[in-house]
Amino acid sequence: MKKILVLLLLATTVLIAQPRRFNGHGGGPPMDREQFIERLNLTDEQEDQFKQMRSDFQKKNIELMATMKTQRLTLRDLFDNDKLDQDKIESQLSGISKIQNELKLNSTAFWFNVNKILKPEQQKIWKNHAQMMMKQRMQGAMKRGGMRNDCMPGSRQGMRQHRQNWGGNCEGFQDDDDVSQDDVDNQEEGW
Repeated sequence: MKKILVLLLLATTVLIAQPRRFNGHGGGPPMDREQFIERLNLTDEQEDQFKQMRSDFQKKNIELMATMKTQRLTLRDLFDNDKLDQDKIESQLSGISKIQNELKLNSTAFWFNVNKILKPEQQKIWKNHAQMMMKQRMQGAMKRGGMRNDCMPGSRQGMRQHRQNWGGNCEGFQDDDDVSQDDVDNQEEGW
């Protein structure tokens, strides 16, 4: 019973801040990344700068995601031990939280770096896009009840629901813990 409660706590803690895909604008039809970039009407120089910033952003996110997945595997191993060590588990959770925070800070830095190269009219579009993305994330979290706590190892319902909603296995308890393109795309947060 204690192990189940600890795993439930782990799953809710680790999965609380999952990013969303960019799937629309202002309630209208879906708009892909290229359409959004066209809407910004970037100059050739801005487009080159944007592509380089986006590439750097994605590379850093890949590194962070790989590190986080490794730390999640270590956390899973800690929970698999017959004798649970609370200090080690809490330390590992703290490390994972730091990486999640780094991912958020990387996204924020990317947004501000792009904003700096934009003209005022482009900045308005860029800001509206960010506000819309935040609104969509908040609405998604509200629909999910804030957390996906049914996503536990051995939970067929949780795994099935997760695959339907997210196209993969439960984060942290995957059969294949490689960083996938979906992980990278999700971390782009609509960029």
